[in-house]
Amino acid sequence: FWFLKPTTSIIHNGSGAAITFPKGCQEMRHEIELGVFIGTAGKAIPAKDAMRHVGGYTVALDMTARDWQEAAKKKGLPWTQAKGFDTSCPLGAVIPAEKVQDP
Repeated sequence: FWFLKPTTSIIHNGSGAAITFPKGCQEMRHEIELGVFIGTAGKAIPAKDAMRHVGGYTVALDMTARDWQEAAKKKGLPWTQAKGFDTSCPLGAVIPAEKVQDP
């Protein structure tokens, strides 16, 4: 099942902003993710050309209101509220793609 992280979920590296738990959430979980920044726009890009569109990499913290996610799953609903709340995606510094020798 897919989900999204809207721009309001992002905390930029060095901003000093804090993660705020959404009101009513009783169970919060986190996962560490590899964030990939798209540097060149495209559509229907063949796999062999995909890396040419990567602009950089970062570490992302994927926060999830787990109790809200479980409730949405039981109803067959999207997880947007559980995954996309404000400040749910702090990001590290971006490492430009050309600095990563073998991604």
